[in-house]
Amino acid sequence: MKKSNNIIFLIIIILISIIGFSTLIRNQKEISCEENRSLNKIPQLTIKSFLEGNYQKNLESSLSDQFLGSGTIKKYYPRIFDISTMTNMKKRLCHYGYFSIDTERAVYNCGDYIVFSPISMDLNQKNKVLESYKQLGNKVDTYYYYINTSRDINFKTNKKSTNVKQLMKRIMNNKYTYSELNISNYNDYKKYFYKNDHHWNYRGSYQGYLDILEMLNIDNPIKPIKKEVFDNYYYYGSHSQATRNYEYLDEFTVYKFKLPYHNTLINSKPGVYGKQNSFFQHKIPYSKNSGLYGEFYGWDYGEVMFNYHQHEKDNLLIISNSYSNAINELIASHFYKTYVIDLRNYKNDMKKEFNIVKYINDHSIDKVLIIMDYSYITSNEMKLKWGKK
Repeated sequence: MKKSNNIIFLIIIILISIIGFSTLIRNQKEISCEENRSLNKIPQLTIKSFLEGNYQKNLESSLSDQFLGSGTIKKYYPRIFDISTMTNMKKRLCHYGYFSIDTERAVYNCGDYIVFSPISMDLNQKNKVLESYKQLGNKVDTYYYYINTSRDINFKTNKKSTNVKQLMKRIMNNKYTYSELNISNYNDYKKYFYKNDHHWNYRGSYQGYLDILEMLNIDNPIKPIKKEVFDNYYYYGSHSQATRNYEYLDEFTVYKFKLPYHNTLINSKPGVYGKQNSFFQHKIPYSKNSGLYGEFYGWDYGEVMFNYHQHEKDNLLIISNSYSNAINELIASHFYKTYVIDLRNYKNDMKKEFNIVKYINDHSIDKVLIIMDYSYITSNEMKLKWGKK
């Protein structure tokens, strides 16, 4: 067995040597018919070109052109590659439906978006998160906005796989106002969400802002002054990072707004929420692994306070996860002071537990807005804790 392996290895070495030697001594080809271009020729070796490194550089490109059989390889390689890549295998395997790429995510109908696989919600099942908010409407005017994502609809049937509106009716008392981002089909989803990230894009977040203003009976929305595509930034979002699948490119596109003068406190310290100005000035270095959504709109801090110095207006408390990051400042511009709480990070950032009753009293909160998605209402971290004042 060992002897036969040695013979095979020797034959391979001889074949490689013959091909390499033949490449060097045969007449060099001038033109590639397959690529319709002039070919690089093997350079002449001189001491100067070798020491300067030009010979090695030119030799590498010329060998790929002059290598024996290179024309045939280049002719058939695209066909071989087309069959072997995951993308084209997906197109052959994926018919009208979901092509799973991990336990949570899929590609629908061989499209160019990574989506969550739809989940199934039992309306009769207890929901401890929503139940912890049940008494909130007795304390203050409370508004709920639910973001339907790819988890909430089956694109094959265009039927909702969840029904949070009905769940709210079963669990809550009547002292609340509800609205949601409507997703009726796959085309709606593509309009409002990134190709490779779970967050809503600039269109989806702005639609959410408009929906929330309507729910709050506010009729003077801030309009974008421009749309900007950062063509030097390709966004690889949470879906790409989780699956290590980077074939679904997404240009990072945003709206630019002119907001009134305001001050910002981040975890009780003066700061700037997000790096929008730096982005518009093209001062942010690009990285494939960077979280552009958080970099641009702002990260998930325990507490952010916006003061728009409009003393005649109400104080607002927003409780949300990262979905609200894109619209926190927009919503806050319609209030005096707006406090944004991320319950996942509040205790760590503020060094204390979040007590909803004490917080409402201490900050003279007039309205509470809950911005949520399926991950919000199924995370124990988002449960409200009711303590003494």
